Amino acid sequence: MLSLDAGYDFVKGVTKRLYIDLLRGKRLIADVCHWGLAEIAALMWLFFRDVDFVKIEGKRYFILTRGPRRRITVEEFERSVPSKLRIN
Repeated sequence: MLSLDAGYDFVKGVTKRLYIDLLRGKRLIADVCHWGLAEIAALMWLFFRDVDFVKIEGKRYFILTRGPRRRITVEEFERSVPSKLRIN
């Protein structure tokens, strides 16, 4: 199996990947989404002090943020790391 970058679809926000089965010679182009709920929440955490997931219905979720960071410093991030992620 060989996997190659085949471009980016700006409308869908996905990377195109070309997969080639070297034994059979078959090819497949697939959309690969690199952004999921956790990645977006982590990005939002850079700019907001509190980030949470809210389940709306079924498989729908909403990212809720509050407390915008007024300044972004290393010390600010160290103080705001969730307790489960702190390394002591």
